[in-house]
Amino acid sequence: MILLKKLHSNPQIFQPILFEKGINIILGEKVNENTSANRKTNGVGKSMCIEFIDFCLLKQDTWSRVMQIPDDTLPSDTQIILDLEIMKQEISIIRTKSSPDRPIIIQNNEFQEFRSLDDAKEYLTRLILPTDIEISFRELISPLIRDERSEFRDIILCNDLKRRIPPNHIPHLYYFNIDINLYEEIKKSIDELEKTNNFLSKVKELLKLRGTSKERIQIEINNLKGEVDAINKSVEELQNLKAFDVIQKDIIVLEDQLDVLRAQQKSIKYELTKINSFPQMEQITETDIEIIYNQFKQGLGNLVAKTIDEVQAFKLKIDKFQKTLLNDKATLLEKKLEEIGKKIKNLDEILQTKQQTLDVNGNLRQLKSSIAIMNKKSEEYQQKVAIYNDLKQTENSKKDANQHKNNLIDEKLRKELESIEQKIKDFENTILDAHYTIMGNRKASFDIKEVNKKNTKYFIEFNLRIDTDGSHSIDRVKVFIYDIALILNEHTRVRHPKFLIHDNIFDVDQDTLVQSLNFLHKIQQEHPDFQYILTLNRDKIENEERKKEINFDLDNVCRARFTKEKKFLNSNYEETGK
Repeated sequence: MILLKKLHSNPQIFQPILFEKGINIILGEKVNENTSANRKTNGVGKSMCIEFIDFCLLKQDTWSRVMQIPDDTLPSDTQIILDLEIMKQEISIIRTKSSPDRPIIIQNNEFQEFRSLDDAKEYLTRLILPTDIEISFRELISPLIRDERSEFRDIILCNDLKRRIPPNHIPHLYYFNIDINLYEEIKKSIDELEKTNNFLSKVKELLKLRGTSKERIQIEINNLKGEVDAINKSVEELQNLKAFDVIQKDIIVLEDQLDVLRAQQKSIKYELTKINSFPQMEQITETDIEIIYNQFKQGLGNLVAKTIDEVQAFKLKIDKFQKTLLNDKATLLEKKLEEIGKKIKNLDEILQTKQQTLDVNGNLRQLKSSIAIMNKKSEEYQQKVAIYNDLKQTENSKKDANQHKNNLIDEKLRKELESIEQKIKDFENTILDAHYTIMGNRKASFDIKEVNKKNTKYFIEFNLRIDTDGSHSIDRVKVFIYDIALILNEHTRVRHPKFLIHDNIFDVDQDTLVQSLNFLHKIQQEHPDFQYILTLNRDKIENEERKKEINFDLDNVCRARFTKEKKFLNSNYEETGK
């Protein structure tokens, strides 16, 4: 059993709150002033008080509203302390905003500061649970401290709905003594099946990118195999020819030589093209030469002794020399081009002869290109075969994983639930008794059953139905009855910590509220070994208190009172995370 005893701080930021066994109410009350502001009972710190308890019980700091309180209201080094009793051992848990992941636990006057939050959780887990139980301390108590922002819509979901935390059935399985290892094995099988499905989707996407599909790939593989086999057959037939290796090497050498000669041929043709495109030399007439000659002669006098005829003769020599150079170059290139052409022709004839020797059914005229085609086709064939094999293997793995999952759910889990069928029926009777006391009838049902649907991760269902459920108010009643029944039932209470915290669960009609409180009072009288902490606004029950409809005095079970003038943290502030 877990029993909360005292919530306080060092230095004192709020008035210490002492808890006892049985009912513990944290009240929001009006101020006795006739103003609309002071008559409000919301926003006085009731929910934050519960947050402080949950923070000390090692709630993840990133999810805690305590971390969002400004430092001028709650200094970061303030120690928040919860004194409690776990398995009859006195424990104090201390946490601060400055070091939320290094809690301190005091046991038997020994201080132990933990290096991580996980280490502290493990310590408390081993303190309260046997070593062979696969459940953690936080898993055990999380559904016992229901967040108001869960809106009490579901008996399994207990966290803030905005955080979208998936349902955790493990603590509920533990209370009913259902095999947790089997549950984890089924979860693992579903995760493996999901991974297989994801990989299968990627393979199908790869097929799509390659322009094919799951339905067509085998057709394409068969067609490619036919093409590859035909080419391989031709190559094998060639390889059976006498002196094939020698001829094949000769062909490759000849093709290489032809490649070199054709490159030279192309280069020479380019040079000839440049020579043929060389511009014609400018023609200078005899008259132009004579004019220039006379100009130079007048300027130079007797220094010029050459006649005009001699100048013209010199020009002709120069022109002839230039033409001779270009013509000789062109002639040399043309001769070389002719020689290369003859070599190419000769090699072509030899190559054709050798290729004809290797020609089988006209399939391999060009040996090198044919081998390249064969390699390309073979590579394409192998790639598609690999994808196809992945597809088939993944589909087979999916079938195996799905069959394994189905076997676990349809056989093992069903057998497990059948073994506790009477316990489930007894628990239903506890539900019906509570429902009769609160609602005045037995229009309710409870069952735990396996669920084996194709596209869901959830394979077990805790199904509680009560009359006209589905509304805001009725869902809260349903959660309240289920949580209380876990403490009351002889089978589930054995493993239950026997404490429960509900924050503002009684946003229900007045009659249901009164009957629920009276039901709690009856439980307290019959079962003194439980602790129930709830937040409540006093104005919700003022009329009923005056009419003596409530069977106990609320003041006797009230552990803290908060008003607009006297709030939990004695100040107005804005949470930083909002």
